[in-house]
Amino acid sequence: MGSRDPIVKWRALHVLGPVLSGRPVQLDERTWRAVGQLALDHGLGPALWLALGSNRPPDDVHDSLRSAYYRNLGRTMRVLADLRAALEALTEAGVSPVPLKGAFHLLQHTFSQPAERVLSDLDLLVPPRDVDAGVAALEAIGYQIQARNFSDTHDIPMSPAHRGVIVELHRALSGPAVTAVLPTARYLAACRAVQWEGVSYQAARPSHVVLHNVLHAQVHDRNHYAFGIALRQLHTFAAFVRRRGEDIDWEEVVETMEAHGALRILAGYLDLAEALFCLPPPIELQSSRLRRQACVTMAVSFGRGADVLRNVGRAFDVETLKARYGPRSRPQLWMQHGWAVWNERGIALVKEVSTSAPWR
Repeated sequence: MGSRDPIVKWRALHVLGPVLSGRPVQLDERTWRAVGQLALDHGLGPALWLALGSNRPPDDVHDSLRSAYYRNLGRTMRVLADLRAALEALTEAGVSPVPLKGAFHLLQHTFSQPAERVLSDLDLLVPPRDVDAGVAALEAIGYQIQARNFSDTHDIPMSPAHRGVIVELHRALSGPAVTAVLPTARYLAACRAVQWEGVSYQAARPSHVVLHNVLHAQVHDRNHYAFGIALRQLHTFAAFVRRRGEDIDWEEVVETMEAHGALRILAGYLDLAEALFCLPPPIELQSSRLRRQACVTMAVSFGRGADVLRNVGRAFDVETLKARYGPRSRPQLWMQHGWAVWNERGIALVKEVSTSAPWR
């Protein structure tokens, strides 16, 4: 359904935001297919379906978006049930959960309809002292800790025994690069108790939600450094700012980023939100247009350009490697891990490639 033509992909990238904002557009079939594929690739298919309004894409695009929406609608119903069960189990165990990212926006009605946003998992932050109690509470309702090779050490992924969504129980807000700017203790201290259908949870301060979104997309996922565009995160950011803009303390956001030399990261993110998602700038910050063009070029030419950088960074994360190999210097850890990866995968690959086949 998509297109390999860079001009069509460029046009699709720039028209996706206006369509998501409900604006009527006149597009040819190739561009519509590129827009639809771009939305589906980034988990924005349901949002695009809901925003079509008077726009009429080709039938195949229309049907793909409709299918994406109804699939996510059914999934969202299961997600809400799982979220409710997890919150109940944690609160009954005396743990105060703080929903993050998609779980937060689902509970706080950031979007007009719950199924507008696609959730890959449920992220719940708990005070560090309550991590063990939180794990035990989720295990009591059928969750099990999920093993994984390369991961950050700030969360514990737990898989349900039933057909449901993974719950990531966070012992820290994010990795060290994020918590250096927005410490977990500061995030938790500013939360307030909220009731949702008889279940209680802790809701974060709006300015902290904004900071977490920016830092997670640009620093933790390394999009700022790889000139990547986190379309789903940007869409969530734009929706939250539109709905809760008056509650956001932008002075706090700016001061926090500036204090850690990260104001250019915020400026670049706001610039992309304005250029791609039609979000009027809530504050005036200068960002290089060359950076924006570089991000667009990366997106059109290489897709998710930050993925490789992020995955390599996680695979060679020092804290993760220390947990696996013990306390060693950084060069020693990288050398040992590189050798382990070669033994596990490289030698097997060489054997597969060099194996001679019988004559046929």
